[in-house]
Amino acid sequence: MGINSLPRPTPGATNNRRPMGTPILLPASLLGLVSRTRPSTTDNTLTEPDMPSVNSNSYVHGNTHAPPPPPQASQHFGYGAPPGYAFRYSQCTGRRKALLIGINYFGQRGQLRGCINDVKNMSGYLVANFNYKREDMVILTDDQQNPMSQPTKQNILRAMHWLVKDARSDDALFFHYSGKSARPSPSRPR
Repeated sequence: MGINSLPRPTPGATNNRRPMGTPILLPASLLGLVSRTRPSTTDNTLTEPDMPSVNSNSYVHGNTHAPPPPPQASQHFGYGAPPGYAFRYSQCTGRRKALLIGINYFGQRGQLRGCINDVKNMSGYLVANFNYKREDMVILTDDQQNPMSQPTKQNILRAMHWLVKDARSDDALFFHYSGKSARPSPSRPR
């Protein structure tokens, strides 16, 4: 049975639509042919695809189109670095901390609309797919009532200090910014 042999609506029938929320039942032979969905493990209904997780879309799990993992050996900085400076990529097996900043610039010329949504989406994505905890995140957005949660220069610098404070080898520190950017001009102080 192929896609072209699926039942078609009967001409002249009064209601050939499936009620909203009703699962689509397909024979097991067709489940592999339907794109952007995956079969449920129990009853051959279709469910939404899973978002990629830490390992599901990785090079080491057979996805040859994904980038290879970073090297585990010590790496040296490039030209101009002092001799002996080296670093090692994190294996992300330690603590997880995240700083997420979203600035919509409410009431200003050039106001943005999606930056706070970016932060909310990123927060949910980190929790659902990379085992971050909400209590290990600092979120600064310009819709907050609490002055400590506003993305001011002082609060951003304080939050960056929190992010790296007590960092150890193999911790996973995540920084996300959504908003405008500008290069300081020589005539404008920083």
